[in-house]
Amino acid sequence: MNSKKANWKSKVEDGFEQMGLIVGNHPWRWLLGCLLIIGMLASQLGHLKQDSSIEGFLPKDSKVIQSYVDFKEIFGRDETFVITVETKDPYTQEFATQLHALHQQLMDEVPYIATVDSLANARHTHGKDDTLYVDELLPEVLPTDPDEIAKLKEYALNSENYKNFLISEDGKMVALIVRLNSFNYEKDNNGELQRRYLEEADMLLAYEKLSSIAEQYSQSMATPIDLTGGMPISLELSELTRLDFIVLAGLANLIIGIVLLLIFKRISGVALPLVIMLFGVTVTMSLMAIFGTPIQVSTSILPAFLLAVCVGDSIHLLTIFYRQYDEGDEKIHALAKALGHTGLAMLFTSITTAAGLMSFATSDLTMVSALGIYGALGSLVAFLLSVTILPCLIALAPIKRRRLHQDENKIMHRFLGWCARTSVRFAKPIVITGVFLLVGSIVIASQLKFSHYPLSWLPPDNPYTIAIKKYEEKMGSTTSIEIVLDTGTDRGILNPGFLRAVDQFQQEVVDWDTADYNIAKAISVTNIIKETNRALHDNDEAHYSIPNDPNLISQELFLVEMDEPDDLYNVVDKDF
Repeated sequence: MNSKKANWKSKVEDGFEQMGLIVGNHPWRWLLGCLLIIGMLASQLGHLKQDSSIEGFLPKDSKVIQSYVDFKEIFGRDETFVITVETKDPYTQEFATQLHALHQQLMDEVPYIATVDSLANARHTHGKDDTLYVDELLPEVLPTDPDEIAKLKEYALNSENYKNFLISEDGKMVALIVRLNSFNYEKDNNGELQRRYLEEADMLLAYEKLSSIAEQYSQSMATPIDLTGGMPISLELSELTRLDFIVLAGLANLIIGIVLLLIFKRISGVALPLVIMLFGVTVTMSLMAIFGTPIQVSTSILPAFLLAVCVGDSIHLLTIFYRQYDEGDEKIHALAKALGHTGLAMLFTSITTAAGLMSFATSDLTMVSALGIYGALGSLVAFLLSVTILPCLIALAPIKRRRLHQDENKIMHRFLGWCARTSVRFAKPIVITGVFLLVGSIVIASQLKFSHYPLSWLPPDNPYTIAIKKYEEKMGSTTSIEIVLDTGTDRGILNPGFLRAVDQFQQEVVDWDTADYNIAKAISVTNIIKETNRALHDNDEAHYSIPNDPNLISQELFLVEMDEPDDLYNVVDKDF
């Protein structure tokens, strides 16, 4: 049995040695062939995309993602840009004029914009003599009567719809909520209109324009204006991911280059592994582009990881080659012996590394599964490059022999010898200590908590972190939860019983208050119905309620639909 195992191992090692001879004797042929394949793969790198969105965490066929897509089809995007403007009093003519100008410029100039919600287009729903009026809550030209202005301000500060949403409770901060379209319509080569989801590049264009406009008005209004919200945070994370991608790869190259120089003390010992590392990262990233896998927060570490994997194989092969070559072997023969000696070990190392990483591929989170899949592929790619391109480069590179010195690695040999002697002499204490460390580590590791809080990924002094915390102090949270209720019938929401149940649920949700969280606001179609019902009863607060008559509810919604359809369609579909 042992002879069979030895025979099998010898055959594989002989195969690697023969491969070394073939590649070493025809290096240009092999190198050009490999470079052609790498070049074809690298041509797809331009299609590699980034994705820091929440929906990118789950597969596209996930039920959760499908539900979210259906939601966007009906109600639009829930990710928003929030522009906050600090002011002593929003109900002054100067501020009203500037806010309307800002609102209009956003609508006119921001690409892919869907809606802007602010006091400039917020509803002031009121009634008089059985007539419903829906006016602007902050008119561009304010009334001359101070009492009328005071009434508008009081309405804004007490409205369930707008308090702590478009205006802070103390009236010192107002917000503009900007939503982009979910889709963009473009003509294809045949002139037919095609619909596509907005991509991160599209959102980045809108973000840059929003930043420019916010900066412009911050100067002209001489007041702090901040851009925040879920969308800027997502785009900021995407930019930081891109920078990490570049910086981590650069640092890894620098550190590995220094270590290689210390190990080999040869230019070839630094240059050749770095070339293999570059090719390994390029091929793996190209595969991501080909299969449509974007770079995400977790996969941004792939370049640094792949550099470490690639250099391991290169060091293994070069160490044996340099030893054989410096001992006097002919170059190609030394290369073949080195590949025969290390090929099987590199293969097993690559396979076990890939197998371990592939365990991540079973994760339901795409960013985790992608790390496992492409980390495993990168490990195998590193092996293939190390047994094909690296031998070609060794054969072609002008490598000089170096005289062998007996004490060249004297310090390392002494250290390793001491480790071996100590391990044998104190075996039991070392094992017992290791067991205690293992148990202690498990106990400590069990204290780890799982969390997904993107703000904690950013430094505390990040301007978007500061802006969003300022908004939360004044208004509440920018994080929203959408609950979609399907009545199952046309005009099903006209049922008073259903609406009262929704209204009661809203009240209970807002009343929740725990040590960890609380709900700042809950808005639904019931807010619009109650507001309209009150206005139709001459603003009597006693009628801020759901009517008993479905026909009256239908009429009230019809009136709102005629005046402010966008406000209504933010909370119901067109079939009600």
